[in-house]
Amino acid sequence: MKHESESNWRTYKPRKITDVQKRALQAAYKALVKSDDPRADIGLHRTGDERADRLRWAWHKIGHEIFSFDDLTLAEAQYLLDYCNGRKTKIDIAIDEQFQRLNVLDQAAYFDAMCNTNKSSKNVWHFHGRTIHQLSRYDKWQLLTMLKTRYPARTVSA
Repeated sequence: MKHESESNWRTYKPRKITDVQKRALQAAYKALVKSDDPRADIGLHRTGDERADRLRWAWHKIGHEIFSFDDLTLAEAQYLLDYCNGRKTKIDIAIDEQFQRLNVLDQAAYFDAMCNTNKSSKNVWHFHGRTIHQLSRYDKWQLLTMLKTRYPARTVSA
């Protein structure tokens, strides 16, 4: 006989974006584009189709293709809303905590050095030469997983 919790985790489906979140996200993205905010730029030419551009932007920010904002989970929508509103996302806070644990002052330089010196290391190829600021939500989870396995730099006393 299966345990009740065992069957639940196998059928778990993340909660979907709410209508309130969807409208807020659409408005926030539109405001970013209208104000020419760099957070709305993903380095690709805009097509002129606002919906297509918005979906392509979200795809690049979360790390997987979506065909509608209805495809977003509650957590992905919150990530995008935090990003649009200039707030630190939960994943960014977790990454900051890991960098603090590792005694890293310059996150961007550490990330660049990690990618350039450990090319054969597992999962480093995934970042494709991007900077830490260009990572999607999925990429940030990969980075967080890698950082959790690293040890703090040792300090040498004289």
